[in-house]
Amino acid sequence: MRLAATLLLAACVLPAGAAGPQKVLRYAFERAETTLDPQKTSDVYSNFIESAIFETPLDYDYLARPLKLVPLTLESMPEISADGK
Repeated sequence: MRLAATLLLAACVLPAGAAGPQKVLRYAFERAETTLDPQKTSDVYSNFIESAIFETPLDYDYLARPLKLVPLTLESMPEISADGK
């Protein structure tokens, strides 16, 4: 009885195992993705995967009124020259 209690206590106290440096998230979809081309995506599942892979160059500043674009992956906002390019 004492041995069983000691083993139970040791199992609760000792770490279950160190997590590896890479973590994996597994998510089950009801259907397979159709494409990973952002221009051709028309279903929710492909869009979900694309949002985890790709990042847009610009994003909205949702707290600013009126809304404005801010750089996300860009280093700075694009500058428009006098000739409109």
